[in-house]
Amino acid sequence: MIDILRNTRFNITAIVFTTVATSVVSGVIVLINPTLATLIGLGVYEVLCQVISTPLEPAMLYTAKLYPIWQVTLVTTIGCNIGGIYDYWIFGPLLHHEQVRPRYENTRLFTSALKWFEKAPLITLIFIGFTPIPFVPLKLLAIAGGYPQWRYQLALLIGRAPRYAIISWLGYVIPFPNWLLVTIMILLVIAYVISHIRAKITGQDGSNSA
Repeated sequence: MIDILRNTRFNITAIVFTTVATSVVSGVIVLINPTLATLIGLGVYEVLCQVISTPLEPAMLYTAKLYPIWQVTLVTTIGCNIGGIYDYWIFGPLLHHEQVRPRYENTRLFTSALKWFEKAPLITLIFIGFTPIPFVPLKLLAIAGGYPQWRYQLALLIGRAPRYAIISWLGYVIPFPNWLLVTIMILLVIAYVISHIRAKITGQDGSNSA
């Protein structure tokens, strides 16, 4: 895996420029209006959530108690679409790497899933993006299948914005106690870490048995 990462041609310039630009803009906004620090922090965190699928909802429910619904929805939607750009810049080169693609390209699972996805790709992305169904498998399928990035971004916008609006509204109208949100966040992070450790162990066992 390390060799694959070393040999993968990532668009480092674009990744670095976007990261720096996002950080600068976020920092300037906070300097101008420090009261927006938590809101901007949520938007930056959402970029991370979109790329590596860390839990977002508890952070949104907390932030929605402090800011108007439209602001929380706007910031998280922007963060989601920025994360969507990173999706293609990071996972695209990996999934299309000459040492990676042959491992899955002709498998029955991939070909069947791609055939199903291509029947209605935009609608499928929008629907899964709106629902609590895990988005990562579909995201990777879209990127591996060569789905146009601008359509992927459109699907994120249409699917995620109303979802985030609903979550923001719930956080605004229901006074969830902070201790409950923190507890849920910790449990979700633990579950996230455990699932990735298990996946890594399973992958190692599979490679060793092969």
